[in-house]
Amino acid sequence: MLSSMNSYEQEHAVGAPVFVLQRSENHWIDRYFSPVSISPTARQALFGNDPNDLHLYDITRDREEPALLKGNLTELKGAAFCGSDSLARLGRAGSGSGWFLPTPGGEMLATIPDRFMPTCSPDAKEIAYFDAAAPENSLLVGLPGKLRGYKPDGKGNGDAVLA
Repeated sequence: MLSSMNSYEQEHAVGAPVFVLQRSENHWIDRYFSPVSISPTARQALFGNDPNDLHLYDITRDREEPALLKGNLTELKGAAFCGSDSLARLGRAGSGSGWFLPTPGGEMLATIPDRFMPTCSPDAKEIAYFDAAAPENSLLVGLPGKLRGYKPDGKGNGDAVLA
């Protein structure tokens, strides 16, 4: 895996590919591609094809972190980096189900529908998600619970939240 993350580039030579992680798996026929996400600090990698094959890898310690990935959830369905090295987790905890976002005091259940992947600001205070099927207000941005809808001009193919 190669990383050219902005925060990592600030500390290392810009434009130089950096070997981050190699995993050996015998899935070359049915899994030729596995989505990978590197944390903004380039300390962790999140990868996998489905909830049963989701992994969080600590690059600095050269080891997998399954307990950190699952957190307090009883069932994990998905995850995304939220803030520098925090995670937004999709799953179930107690009677709550959905996206759990990091907060200074723990995690909070968000109102983001399960089918969307949130993008968080670097400080994890603001979030955004994109609903391509919504004709109006397809881009939702703001503080959790206080999202504001926008109708962007043109087509969207990704999102980012800047603090």
